Amino acid sequence: MSGQTINRDPSEQTAGFRLQKLRATQVMLEHFINNPNAHFWCSIEKDADVSMEKNDSDGVLHRNLEEDKNYAPSNTLSFNSGAILNTLVMNIDSLHQFGFDPNSIFTFYTSTTFTKEGKSKFTKENELEFPEEPVFNFLNSTVAGGKVESFGEALENDELIDLLSKIVLNEYESQYAGKKINGNVDSVRAWDLNNWKDFFKRISFYFGEPDYKSLYSSVEQLVKATPLYNDILIGKEGIIISALLEEVENTQFQQGTSKGYATNKSIELIYEKVKNGNYLPVDPSWMSWEKVEKPKDIRNVEEKITAVIPTPEKKFIDRINRRAANGLTKVLEHDGDKSIKAILYIIYDCCEEEISDLIKNKQLMTEQEIKDSIDVLVEKSHKDIEEKATNYSYIVTNKKSIRELILYLVDSCYLAFN
Repeated sequence: MSGQTINRDPSEQTAGFRLQKLRATQVMLEHFINNPNAHFWCSIEKDADVSMEKNDSDGVLHRNLEEDKNYAPSNTLSFNSGAILNTLVMNIDSLHQFGFDPNSIFTFYTSTTFTKEGKSKFTKENELEFPEEPVFNFLNSTVAGGKVESFGEALENDELIDLLSKIVLNEYESQYAGKKINGNVDSVRAWDLNNWKDFFKRISFYFGEPDYKSLYSSVEQLVKATPLYNDILIGKEGIIISALLEEVENTQFQQGTSKGYATNKSIELIYEKVKNGNYLPVDPSWMSWEKVEKPKDIRNVEEKITAVIPTPEKKFIDRINRRAANGLTKVLEHDGDKSIKAILYIIYDCCEEEISDLIKNKQLMTEQEIKDSIDVLVEKSHKDIEEKATNYSYIVTNKKSIRELILYLVDSCYLAFN
């Protein structure tokens, strides 16, 4: 008999984000395979979990906004579920945002399935009754890729659409109640049955789809199915997927720029880099940086210098402050980038140990001793980064930038000279 063990499954949030990135990658690859020459723009955390914009053969832009939910099969959903109603509210706002563009559609993707609706406080108070069957049996729903038996019949059922519209409108009003903004409440209140039918017609509900674990193998098959795949890339599918996931993830940190999208050109470039051996993955040390305990020493770099040099020259302090500020600029420039986090962790791990030996038994230091200590930290950090750079890709590798990042870590309270 086995004893109880620690649950090492990723948190719901982590699993959800993994699903989101894999779905974006899957959607991109499917579009690329169907038409390698068609332009598309994909991003996450922009207007939805996954946003896909593409041009058709006539150059007309089509937009699909998708929400992804990674749930266990036991966590079934009904039309009353918070995840569903919240998604519908977001869809309404997106529909207004894009001016009711006829080529804007929505997708709800989940690994679980649906169940019959129970009574809610709102339906009880308003004496509203759901059908005997689950509502999703009549909407544009699929289960494990197959259409439900009464697929889309709700669009011909005025009574059902009227019921669903009242529930969604109530949720919309509730979410904006008490806020300084009221969204599109007045517009939605004026919707008639045709408006609501148009709204629901745009939404596809995908139930019983692969979860984040199962979806990986589907993406792997798509990687092999692209016209870019050849014998040279056999066995490198995992590297290509890692690169695609990284490309997708970076879109959330580049909003408002051309880098805020992964495109058909992104796929071509990744395949080319992997084929030529020019792609290096991100150092997983970035995860360790996120776990480093937040410092309790709140002194800035100048205060830490004056703690060991009571009367330093102004030029010396100005130079130190300037370089620490340059380090901060580098961190902000690459905010959210895993590579900069990996660099910070390597520097921190190296310097935290080395600095203890350099300042051992020293109550005071001279400017030259501080300079020499920093030089030692730069050399040691540079050596560590240089060794790892044969296996991983780094944004920063030169000694000047490493020096600035060391002083940034001093200024931001992670390191000190006493």
